[in-house]
Amino acid sequence: AHGRWMTRAYALGIAAGTQVFTMMPYMFVEALRNPTGRALLMGAAWVGNLAVAEWVMRRRAGRRMATVRTTRRAT
Repeated sequence: AHGRWMTRAYALGIAAGTQVFTMMPYMFVEALRNPTGRALLMGAAWVGNLAVAEWVMRRRAGRRMATVRTTRRAT
């Protein structure tokens, strides 16, 4: 459980780097140049990073379950 929370914390921590990419539309699309547009694009970095972290954790858990099933069948 601790590792899962650390993965989520890391994903939020590196969101500042991801904001470089999510803020690109802010620079080029005039309609997004307002406080709401800026907040939505910055939040998109956090949501995107968390989504990837959750996907990775579920994928790891699925592999662990497959290993457990294979091991149980062998015994």
